[in-house]
Amino acid sequence: FIDQLNIGFLIKNEKFKKLLENILGKNYYLYASRAICGVPLHYLPEWIREKMILNSPNLNQFIREKFKSIRYFNGIDYHMDLIDFKNEESDFVTVYVYLNKVTKKMSPLNLLTGSHYGGAQVFPHKIIKQKRNYIYHSGKKKINTKKKILIGDSGDAWIWHGCLLHGSEFNTSHDARFSLRFIFRKKKKVKIKKKTI
Repeated sequence: FIDQLNIGFLIKNEKFKKLLENILGKNYYLYASRAICGVPLHYLPEWIREKMILNSPNLNQFIREKFKSIRYFNGIDYHMDLIDFKNEESDFVTVYVYLNKVTKKMSPLNLLTGSHYGGAQVFPHKIIKQKRNYIYHSGKKKINTKKKILIGDSGDAWIWHGCLLHGSEFNTSHDARFSLRFIFRKKKKVKIKKKTI
């Protein structure tokens, strides 16, 4: 689906390219891209809701093959995007773009600010809510963090580290949330072994 879209307006935008260069250096590339739909809860029959709560919020297991070019969710636990890249370095950033106006009821993304300082950790994560703040236990570190709710308009975009914890609640509105997710990575330097003569 995403291959049918003209994403050059973002990828080739000079300000955007400069931003990525400041974070990743000049040698970066688009590693992965995906269209995401936050499905409203009222669309889902009870038997799917039960399976979703027990197993995973990823709804693609219930979607016909020809429609799986979009990833469908309804809420998701706090996680790192590093979860999709096992045994790899967190040498990447996520860029997230809303395609429609997103209200508080439409499953907006929630970020836990500063949680990436805890480094790479295995899911599920130990997070304790305390009134308005959260405490994230990351291995030996204890990080005091706040939830940032990403409410926005069509075209609003955010960028974050691959270890930043983020998630969303159920979409309780009557409108789907459509978004684009891009992963940009540093190009790895190829080490050339010197031959001894």
